[in-house]
Amino acid sequence: MRKRDRPTEHSDGENVSSSSRMQRKTTVCQEKKRLASKFWFWVKSGAFALCAIFIMMPILEELPEIIRQRVYYHRIRAPFVFDLSHPAELALNHTINMYLEPEEGISLGIWHTVPDDKWKEAQGKDSAWYHRSLKDGSPVIIYLHGRTQTRAAKHRIGVVNVLSSIGCHVLSVDYRGFGDSTGKPTEEVLTKDAVWLHRWAKEHSGGSRVLIWGHSLGSGVATNTAVRLMEQGVLVDAVILESYFSCFD
Repeated sequence: MRKRDRPTEHSDGENVSSSSRMQRKTTVCQEKKRLASKFWFWVKSGAFALCAIFIMMPILEELPEIIRQRVYYHRIRAPFVFDLSHPAELALNHTINMYLEPEEGISLGIWHTVPDDKWKEAQGKDSAWYHRSLKDGSPVIIYLHGRTQTRAAKHRIGVVNVLSSIGCHVLSVDYRGFGDSTGKPTEEVLTKDAVWLHRWAKEHSGGSRVLIWGHSLGSGVATNTAVRLMEQGVLVDAVILESYFSCFD
């Protein structure tokens, strides 16, 4: 008799096993692609970040100067062509230019204008005469201007002339970095220099009153200066604020 062929008992199981292996291979391939895509995403992102940092570094290095320019417009000078050492060229014939050093390496450009009634007497006089004149009993005003231009700005000369006409000495100072003053302006150094100038004026004026006049940005400097002086136990004769800040934080 012819033997019957036995049916293949494992054919279905082998098909299922083969299908499972194919699915696992597909899943593994998809996972590898996902991981590779993620890896290259982070590589590209890192490279972009490095390029951005490289490009931004010069800007970041200049950021303090950019911020300073937004607060202190000290590079804007008017009149643009004028020698600040010759105030007489702006009809300030009773004014002398001087440079004082609040600290080593820093020079502040300052105009000393005497009271109007000393106009004739002041002609041709040197700095020593001007220094001695501070002790004549007239009030001494330290004039702290706004955030642009210099002590030669037209409206500032107008204020100086008015103060001189009512019998005051006026010390018009350019902050660090303004006009022909050296250094760079910051809130701290502006206050520090104003405190130093107040002390200098007190020492050279005998018993005369020394007032601090602040305009715009100068109102903040004047206020800070008065607070600093009072903290040091110094009595401030007066603080005058013109176009002062509407709020203080």
